[in-house]
Amino acid sequence: MGIKWKEVLKGMTGVARIAFPQIGELLDDAEAITDDPGRPNSEAVPKLVQVAKRQAELSADHEQRITALEARFTKDALKQ
Repeated sequence: MGIKWKEVLKGMTGVARIAFPQIGELLDDAEAITDDPGRPNSEAVPKLVQVAKRQAELSADHEQRITALEARFTKDALKQ
């Protein structure tokens, strides 16, 4: 049967565009590849890998910011 690339893209696109709008261009490129009947869908894989890597980077950055805020709020609360 094989991987249903359109379904993979739909799922990634919906979540990623909302949470990480910076990666919309990569998703657009991957979607254009899958929409082109003359190109194999497997050509979209490198774009999807870039999307996943970028999501991981942004998630890590987000986690660091949350940790910094928690530390600041804890410090402020202890002062009171």
